[in-house]
Amino acid sequence: MSKARDGASPPTKPDGLWWEHPRRILVEKANFSVVVLCRVMQVSRSGYYAWCQRGPDPDRIRRLDMVKSIHDRISNIF
Repeated sequence: MSKARDGASPPTKPDGLWWEHPRRILVEKANFSVVVLCRVMQVSRSGYYAWCQRGPDPDRIRRLDMVKSIHDRISNIF
């Protein structure tokens, strides 16, 4: 298995939602090759690069804004 420049092993496939894997690859690619990360995360390289080209998801941004708004209102209550 490939090692990072500092000798660390690549991350293991994270538990959680499958659509978070490309984001994890984006973060970790400073330390590991995209090939290794895609293999570990079980994401195709073409799928990862397509995800990079799509840009932010407007629905996700809308949902995050809604959650932040609710959080702000609740924080002011307590």
